[in-house]
Order: sequence, then structure tokens, then C-alpha cells
Amino acid sequence: MNALSIISIIIYTSFFIGAGCILVVERKNILNVTGCTVLASLGWWSFCNSFFFAADTAQQAFFWHKLGAIGWCGFVAFTAYYFIALTDFRKKMALWQKILFFIPAVILVCKNVFGETTSLAQSIVMSTNGWGWTYKNSVTSFWLWAFLIYVAVYFGFGVHLLGNWAKTVEHRMKKELAFGFITLDALTIFTGVITDVIFPLTTPAVPAMASIATAIFGIGYYGIIYRYDIFNVNYVISSDVILQTSNNPIFVLDEKKEILKCNNAAGMLIGCDKSELIGDDFTNLLDGNLEIDTLCTSSSLVFAESKIIYRRGEPKDVLISASAAKDKRGSFLCTIVSCQDVSRQKKIQNELNIQRKKYKKLADDYQKLAYFDPLTDLPNRRHFFDLLSEFEQKYHANGTDFAILYMDLDNFKDANDMYGHKFGDELLKAATHRLSACIGDGEYVSRLGGDEFVILMPYTGEVSIGRKLEMVNAEFAKPADIDGRQYDIGISCGTCIFSDIKDSTKLMQKADEAMYKTKKAKKELIRPR
Repeated sequence: MNALSIISIIIYTSFFIGAGCILVVERKNILNVTGCTVLASLGWWSFCNSFFFAADTAQQAFFWHKLGAIGWCGFVAFTAYYFIALTDFRKKMALWQKILFFIPAVILVCKNVFGETTSLAQSIVMSTNGWGWTYKNSVTSFWLWAFLIYVAVYFGFGVHLLGNWAKTVEHRMKKELAFGFITLDALTIFTGVITDVIFPLTTPAVPAMASIATAIFGIGYYGIIYRYDIFNVNYVISSDVILQTSNNPIFVLDEKKEILKCNNAAGMLIGCDKSELIGDDFTNLLDGNLEIDTLCTSSSLVFAESKIIYRRGEPKDVLISASAAKDKRGSFLCTIVSCQDVSRQKKIQNELNIQRKKYKKLADDYQKLAYFDPLTDLPNRRHFFDLLSEFEQKYHANGTDFAILYMDLDNFKDANDMYGHKFGDELLKAATHRLSACIGDGEYVSRLGGDEFVILMPYTGEVSIGRKLEMVNAEFAKPADIDGRQYDIGISCGTCIFSDIKDSTKLMQKADEAMYKTKKAKKELIRPR
């Protein structure tokens, strides 16, 4: 939501309230009825504009622009008909003439709502200044000229009626009224044509700010009907009415951040009656760090996230927007702060973040299960052969030789059968710990399965192989403490150098054969001490 969207919200709220108030005063009076249709059409236009300016995509903006055609096409006919009713020209029109009067408006509305393009826009683009969406149109568009002729004819006819009426009526007030409407119409048309016709034809620099034209007409319209009491209404829509009808919590602050006014929604946000908040320091309602001074002194609309204290429970997450109001001389008047309760959105976002973490952990666990042995946490068979493939590629690329030590625990099956699987698992963990202690940089130990382990290491000569075997045998010469008892762990090793074989499959076979020769020569059993 941007500033133009917020302006449109305020405008359509005012127009709809005004239309309702006019009907409440007198529903049967033709001036009241036609005046209500004028305000309702403007209200609908501004309502659609509030979504148009806040749209995320050009397609969404175009949808609301087309839907707004009900307002920006209907407004012309309704206003002209209002002038017909005001000047009593309506009494000279037959029923078929009244029906015919609205047919062009209906045609334009249908074309603009259901057509691929509209009279004002062939496409929607973001303005180059980034303020919001704007139109792109062409002077060759038939419907553009049809709409301009429609506006010129209907408003021209209305102005013509007002001019003649001003010449014939004797009352000074009615003459002033006529010239007031003529001036207002001219200013509105001029502004609307500039913002929504000429700019889209010449430059995408600024958004289609039709809200300015509607605001001009609305303000002038309210001023005229109030000044001349056209509808016998002795009041206009006040700022307090708009404040209280807003669904968003709104606070009006002075320069000391004290609350001058607030609406019912603000009281609901805090969990108390709004009257209890008057005179309170607004900063005392905030729970968390927020640059409130910067927020409240900015003349432009500023947004910030914070938490606000809720008197009946946990603090609420809110999105705060604020803008400083100033008079014509630039002096500070007040700060308007609007809050949007985003606690539910925050809760959903936090839940989503938790789920993402769970899914990530689950994915990591699956990844680990795919490449690591769950009991010993060593690289498993699959991971080992990936590492072996990398070593082989390095050998073929730059001649870096490597060797493997194929190992098998002595009499593991007998020990596992005699003392149980739990004992066997602890025995494998103890073996893992000892083998890991023998691993240096660039070396890997993996569990292939059962009690079979393998060390993959760079080969720098027979000395390196011999030292590695000495380290492994020295580690397994020590007894293991399992379940409070001392056990001897024996291990048999077989080695093979890749450059002697130059084939990974045969490398494994040769190392396995060498290991079994070692095991066959040994007669030791794993036994408790």
C-alpha cells in the first residue's frame, strides 16, 4: 500500500459516507438521489483506485482500472444529469430521452470493463518515478477519442445549462452556485485530462493520479453544497467521522507524542476504551525499539514494524505508518499514526519458519543417511566409492597415487553372537574411535558394512603404508572398556596401491585378498579379560 492508495481510501470513504448521509436526509428528493449517484460513482472510482495503486502486478492493476470504469464513466453522466435536475431541465425531457441520455455511459462502461483495453489505457506500466502504476495509451485509439467526446459533450451540455440558468435566475445565491459548479467542473476536467489522458500519452514519469481530480471535485462539491445548503444538510463529513469509520487503529499525536485523538479501532488494539488513551504518551504503548522521533517528524509516509502493548495479553505485532501534518507555512500540526495488527501474519510466518527448519533438518538427516553410517557416523559404502572415484580422477589427471587399507575385526561374529548385538555395536564404535585417531589430512576411513572398514589415503611410498599399519595395530593392541569390562580388539589389514593395479574394482579385490591372508595367519580371538 502506497500514499496514493491511502489517499484513495480516504477519498472513497468520504464519498460513500457523503452519499449515505444525503440519502438519509431525503430519499425522494431528485437532487439528493442524483447527488448520491455522483458521490457513489466517485467513491467507486476511488475504491478501485485504492487497489489499483496497491496492486502487485500490472495485470491486477489493469483489473481494478477496468472495474473503476463504472465510476469514471458513470460519474460524467450522473454529474450532467445532476445539473439537469438542478436547473429543472429534467422536466422538459421525456422518459425515452432520459433513457437515451444514459446509453453512451452504459456502452462505455461495458467496453471498458469487458474489453481488452480501455478508453484511458491500452496497457498498465509502473511509473518511472516508482510512485505507482500509470497508463499507456495512443492518440490513435478510437475509444480514447470516444471517451473525450463523451466527456466534452456531457460536461459541455451541463455547463451550458448552468450558464443559461445563471442568466435567467434572479437569486444571487443561485447565480453564484451555477458559476461555482462551472469553475469546479472546468478545474476537475482540466486536472483529470492532464493526469489521466495527456500524461499517459506523453510520459510514464508519474502515476495516473485520477484521485487528485476526484479529490478536487469532492472538496469543491462538499464546499458548494455546504455553502448553499442544497440538500438541506447542515453538516458535512467531519474528520472525526472518517477517523471512527476506519478499520485501522489511528492515533493523532502532538509534538510531545501525546495522544490527542484516536478511534475505536485503536482502543480495541490496546484492549481498552479509546477515551482511556487520550493524553497518554504513545511511546509508552510500544514494546520494543522504534525510532519514533524519525517516524513522527517525517513529512512523508513512513512505515516501521514494532510491537504494541496489549493490556489483556501478549504484545501485538503491528505495522506502523506515520506522517507529520503541517499547515500552509510548513509548521507542525500533528502526527497521524496508523497501525495494522499483523500478529496473525507474524504467527503464521514463524510457524512457516519452524516448518522450514524441520524440513531442512529432515533433508539433512536423509542426506546423512545416504552417505554416512548411522551407527559409527563414518562415510558408508556409497560415500567411500564416491571418494575412491575422486582419488582415481586425480590420479589420471596429475598422477597423484593413493592406497587403501582394507580391514576386518578379528572374530567379530563370535563376539557378537556370544555377548549380543548391543555389545557388537559398542565394539564397532570403539573400533571407529581408534581408526579415526589414525586418520591424517587428506585421508578417509569408511565402514563398508558389518565389521569391514577401509582407509583411503594418498600414497607417498612404502614408508607411509608401513607407518599407517603400525598406527592401526598400535591402537588395536590396547584393550577396550565396554560396559565396564576390558576386551581385546583384534584387526586384520590388507593393503594395495592403485598405481600397481590402475583399476578400482581390482584394487578392492587385491586389498581384500591381502586382508584375508593376514587374518588367516592370525589365530587370536576377541575374548574378555
